[in-house]
Amino acid sequence: MGYYGYFLGKALVENFVEAENYLVFDGLRFLGLKRFVDAHTRKSKIKASLYQSLWNATAPYPALRSAWRQVKGSAFSRGAARCDLVHAISYAPPIRAAAAWLPLVHDLSHLRFPQFHPAERVRWLKA
Repeated sequence: MGYYGYFLGKALVENFVEAENYLVFDGLRFLGLKRFVDAHTRKSKIKASLYQSLWNATAPYPALRSAWRQVKGSAFSRGAARCDLVHAISYAPPIRAAAAWLPLVHDLSHLRFPQFHPAERVRWLKA
């Protein structure tokens, strides 16, 4: 989903002038689409690997992940008030917001083959 979001944003910035008005939620804040694309273009593989390692390290601690989701949801809720429409590229926004949202469903394997996904992800996607 990360690559999809990055390349979708990059294509929008390169092809549509009005994309300068689009906002992106990066997990903690809303920022302009161009700024988001530029930041992720410069993002090093080491930094990306560090983020992934930290996420993997929290797997045995559901309370930590739950707390992170609450922080992220609260930040999303505050910023989403400025949006007319949220395009949720990971099925749904982090928390229900006043803005209308358009989900992007990549696949339904978490329903058909839940044994191939982490149980936490299956619970989140079903919700």
